[in-house]
Amino acid sequence: MSIRVLMLGPFPRSLTRIDGGVAAATTYLSRALASLPGIELIGVRLAGRAVTRGPVDELGWPVVNFELGRFGVSTMFHAQRRRFQTLLAQYRPDIIHAQGADASGYLAVRSGYPAVVTVHGILSECANLRSSMIWRLR
Repeated sequence: MSIRVLMLGPFPRSLTRIDGGVAAATTYLSRALASLPGIELIGVRLAGRAVTRGPVDELGWPVVNFELGRFGVSTMFHAQRRRFQTLLAQYRPDIIHAQGADASGYLAVRSGYPAVVTVHGILSECANLRSSMIWRLR
C-alpha cells in the first residue's frame, strides 16, 4: 500500500539554483519523502505567473505548475480553489503537505483533504524584506 503525498510549495526551476529557504526546505523534504518506500510524491509548484518548464526529470518526481494569478489575494483565491479542486481530482492525494502559511497553506486547508502546513518564517517580517512595494503590501 502506498501513500500519495501532494507537496504544495515553491519548487525551484532547477536544482542548480534554489532561491530561498522555503524552496530549499520543500526540495530537500520532497527528496527525502520520494526516497521512502510506499510514498508516491506529486509536487505542485505555486507560481505568480505561468511557468513553462518544470524540473520533472531533474527532481525525479512529477512537478505540476499551478498559477496563482495576480488577484488571488483580493478574491480569497476563489478561482484558484476551483482550479485546485480539479487538480486534486486528477491526482487524488491521501494528504496535502503545504509549505507556508500563505496561499499554499490556505489552498491546502480549504481543499477538504487531510492537510499538513509547515509554517516558514513570519509573513509580516518576511514582507519587510521584499524589494517590491507590491509584495510588501500583500
